[in-house]
Amino acid sequence: MKIALQVTLLLALWMHLGCARYEIGPLPNESQVVLDADQTVQVLLQVGLSDQVILKHGARVRETLARTGAVQIRNGRYTEAILAAHPPYIYMTCRDKGSMIYPLEPVSRAVEPELSDARQALPVEVP
Repeated sequence: MKIALQVTLLLALWMHLGCARYEIGPLPNESQVVLDADQTVQVLLQVGLSDQVILKHGARVRETLARTGAVQIRNGRYTEAILAAHPPYIYMTCRDKGSMIYPLEPVSRAVEPELSDARQALPVEVP
């Protein structure tokens, strides 16, 4: 029991230190963008950040994009991701997943609504 407790405490400390090493820094950019909370989470999930890191640093990423338009996310001496706003997109490059583009506005598609069974058109016989 004592060993299990020690291992649990060491894992918790390791997870805390791993999250604490992340640094959010501004990068110069011509365009700025203000994201809502959902968009910020979606962008950070796409670049592969954990929920814990997003909770701790998401607000800072959002503020930095709004202020400077680009942000660098570092973990220790490694750059995990770079995000740059160029509306209507955010261009993302990350260490593990490569480069991606996040559209700020949803792509609209013309879709005809489906009729329920009760509203289906009935064939009409013409005399």
